[in-house]
Amino acid sequence: MTLLIPKRFQHLTLSKKIQYKGTNLKTVYLLHLIHHFIFNYTFDKDELKLSSKLLQKIIGMTYLRYIEYLVDNCFIEKSRNYSTDHGTANKYKLIEKIEEVVVYNSTDFVFNKKIRRRNDEKIKKVKNVKSPIPKEIRRKLIEDLSAVSIDDQSALNYIETEVMDNRRRYIKNLINIMKIKDEDIYWKFDKHGRFHSNFTNIKREVRDKYLQIDGEPVRKLDIRSSQPFFLAQVLKKDWLINDNEEVKRFINIVETMDIYKYFFEKYPASFKDRDAVKPMMFKCLFDPRKYVKKNKELFRKEFPFILEYIENYKVNNGEHLWKTLQRMESYFLFNMVYPAIIGRFKDIKLFTVHDSIHFPSKYFSDIKVIWDKNLAAVTS
Repeated sequence: MTLLIPKRFQHLTLSKKIQYKGTNLKTVYLLHLIHHFIFNYTFDKDELKLSSKLLQKIIGMTYLRYIEYLVDNCFIEKSRNYSTDHGTANKYKLIEKIEEVVVYNSTDFVFNKKIRRRNDEKIKKVKNVKSPIPKEIRRKLIEDLSAVSIDDQSALNYIETEVMDNRRRYIKNLINIMKIKDEDIYWKFDKHGRFHSNFTNIKREVRDKYLQIDGEPVRKLDIRSSQPFFLAQVLKKDWLINDNEEVKRFINIVETMDIYKYFFEKYPASFKDRDAVKPMMFKCLFDPRKYVKKNKELFRKEFPFILEYIENYKVNNGEHLWKTLQRMESYFLFNMVYPAIIGRFKDIKLFTVHDSIHFPSKYFSDIKVIWDKNLAAVTS
């Protein structure tokens, strides 16, 4: 089990236990808590809920002493506490500035067994999670993750040269590379239809160059500009507006060109490359608040009617547009493409990253036919 810790806590790796306020603390549990905060920090979450029931399962009844140790050592501070139907939960805020980290490999048999048991219990409950992904597909999605391996040394060399200037992003990639190497797989289903894992949280270049499935090179298929693409499908089906000239122009750009490239080429002074357009686009699609104008000016200049449509979009008791778009993306991937692939190739192993599907390269031609057929069905 690989854990990432700040360098100033490296001394904890030199002994199995330390004395603190009259209690023997197992250092591996301290390191686990520290790593847990750092892992969430890489998702831009500096505040973390700590469940007393979960902590008791892993650490035992003395779990509060471990938290106190981290508070006293100025690593975290308590931000709030509350009670839920499932027990008490406190929130703690990470207050240490994460800069230099070291990798620690736990060889503690009991700790590693507890973590594996917790993951096994989580898998048993996967049918009951709130997700529109079909139940019979959820377990295969999880099982197939274990078939993915990584050329960790090449991946580490890449992030050390390309990502080092952004500490949060570097640590995020470092954690996930080490976890994939150790087969310590993180996964989560959300209620909007996305499946998250270690592979959704590493740089695209690492996924494309350094991953294998059952020892074979990996290829992928994805939807170019996925969220704008599904917005175009929403607009096409709205008979009240689909004859609008601005709407027609937007649909044409999305389906026959590249909306990100369109903005990059038209406004080169505002965007350094195609990928730099994405934050603006996501701000328009994912932030429905009308008074938030920052990063929306250029989109409003090109598509004022569509931006107003996005900001006023409400269905299903007030659901915002981004939720609709993610459900459409999920339906395409997990109700159309994925079943067709596993129906054709019974033993194939796959993993997904939001709008893309990744598979052994030998299947590329056949899967491309399936992909294109279903994509055409969506746009027809």
